[in-house]
Amino acid sequence: MQELQKNFKEKKSLYDRAQELRPQFSDNTKALEHFIKELELISKKFGICVSELIKKAEHQQNFDEDLMYALSLSRKIQVLKSL
Repeated sequence: MQELQKNFKEKKSLYDRAQELRPQFSDNTKALEHFIKELELISKKFGICVSELIKKAEHQQNFDEDLMYALSLSRKIQVLKSL
């Protein structure tokens, strides 16, 4: 019985992850605009420009959730611009 419950939890987790992969935006332009705005908000929080924020995120010594998110946003923006 425990094995069945464990398998159900794993499948539910896979389903939840699949749901998260669904497109959030109607087109790439809207996604790009959204990600740029979020990155700008984070840079304002740190009081530095976006390029300095990305450099700081790339060279961070300690884990910082905001910096990791900024780095993720930067990569998403790069991918969308290349499409």
